[in-house]
Amino acid sequence: METKQETTKIHEDNRTELFRLVYDKVHTNFFKTSSPVKKDELRSAFSTKNGTFIYDKVSDTMEDFLENYGNPLCELGRVNNLLVVERNDDKVSIKFYEKTYRRMIGEKFFRKKTMMYFITYKISTGDIYYGTISGYHLKKKSKKVVKRNAFYCTPIAKLYNDLICSQITDNKEIKYPSDDDRRKIVDKVFDIFFNEFGVSTMSIYTPDELIYKRYLDVRGIKYPDNWTSFSKQFPLPNKRQLKKNGFKLIDTYMSINGFSGDKIKKILHNVTHVNTDNLKYAINKFGEDFLRQQDDDVLTGIIEYWHKPYEIVENVTPLDLNRNEKINALKCFMFIMDGTSHLITFNDHISFYNRLNKFETIKWKAHDLKSFNREHVLWSDKLASYEKGEFFRFYSEDFTNRVTPPIFNNENYYPVILTSTSEYNDESRVQSNCVRTYVQRAESLIISLRKSGVNSEDRATIEYRVTKNKNRIEFKRIQALGKFNAMLDVSWMSVIRKLDARIMILNNPLIFGLPELVVKLKGMELYSKSGWYTGRIGELIWLNDEVKYITDSQDREIQNAIIF
Repeated sequence: METKQETTKIHEDNRTELFRLVYDKVHTNFFKTSSPVKKDELRSAFSTKNGTFIYDKVSDTMEDFLENYGNPLCELGRVNNLLVVERNDDKVSIKFYEKTYRRMIGEKFFRKKTMMYFITYKISTGDIYYGTISGYHLKKKSKKVVKRNAFYCTPIAKLYNDLICSQITDNKEIKYPSDDDRRKIVDKVFDIFFNEFGVSTMSIYTPDELIYKRYLDVRGIKYPDNWTSFSKQFPLPNKRQLKKNGFKLIDTYMSINGFSGDKIKKILHNVTHVNTDNLKYAINKFGEDFLRQQDDDVLTGIIEYWHKPYEIVENVTPLDLNRNEKINALKCFMFIMDGTSHLITFNDHISFYNRLNKFETIKWKAHDLKSFNREHVLWSDKLASYEKGEFFRFYSEDFTNRVTPPIFNNENYYPVILTSTSEYNDESRVQSNCVRTYVQRAESLIISLRKSGVNSEDRATIEYRVTKNKNRIEFKRIQALGKFNAMLDVSWMSVIRKLDARIMILNNPLIFGLPELVVKLKGMELYSKSGWYTGRIGELIWLNDEVKYITDSQDREIQNAIIF
């Protein structure tokens, strides 16, 4: 193994190498020239399509590697990595090239893999480019990914961690504090990089925050004291938007998102994190005037909410509530902000409210978790009584047989796919939730995960959303909740991840098929296949127009659906 470091080397193309490290390591695995005949002596043998071989010894010298380069009874490997920091006029870059060669025993040719990680910083504009080139030796067939000014990705931290976990020294362990050889090398690389544009990493701010601050300074953007709160915003405002708002950062974000008023502006100057999507969601539900009348703590909690689930931007139905109802609904919404409730449950409650008001006038009276859960179950029962009918879902036998075997995690857990109205109703009864209303949703696969027995009432209710993305079926876990829609404790997480892994590999159309539905109404029985609503990401819908109407699916034209 050889590791070399060099500094300050000038190339003919005006590039100046400020740092260069080469890591070159080889190994040669020797195998014996004969194999035993008896089977019990072949236990340690290495079998390939070219035969069965008995391992002998290993060498890490370049002499043995070169001497046995053409020896088919040796397995050869080489790791040849290069780490450089270079300056080219107005740009400074960190580039890390990974190159591996390997020839298996009995084979004639080497397999070659290459990967490049890089950051390039343009000093005059503050632009940072971060990305990878996979298979760079393939030239036109290589795969290049580049992101510009993606501060939300924390590119400096990502490259730092990539280098810390890479082969640039023989030490494979990460030790704390910085007494590890590799960590010292990586720290030196980033010190050289930042010194080129006069930024010291000895700061209370992270390197990514320092890069973001310099971006704001170079472009003349006027930022508040809590500027770090905006460093993960995406997308960045463009020059036209900034110019329109006098290059004021907060004014620009307010303009882009349609916010107004001194109160929101004042709060944006003091928050520790900014979630504009969540504030837009809250404004859509409650109205901006109503929210501006609330205490600063309420608006701060909404803006600082860390999670960014897709339901925030997907559900745009406003709440038609009187003032007292809005006060109650907002109290329930704030339980999501502190992590004691779930946004999906809140959206379901809104759906119940809108659908029930078609049959009778109801009021939103829930104002705390206990009354919210009680009202949620009550509305679920009422809705089921109005939208009468028995639903029976049918999944392929192969898919069901692969999903439902017990999962062992200290004890057995039993996944049960819910398929009928009675099963959904029983799950709602045991869990005190609204899952009974999900029986009609084509895109929702509901699994009841039961601890210790298939009839156990100690269970988790799990929803997977079934979509098709670029001709591939995908299963996305949307929610996994316990009784009263409570968050599950950590003891469930391991087994749920095992269930996730089982589900994810069943995305072959020949295994999953597509669910079918039978709806039994008074004097009528309707049948429907399911199909995909076309679009960038397709969702399952029922194809029978009558069933589609009964199940209150989204208003999409049936001709927009396709079937495998």
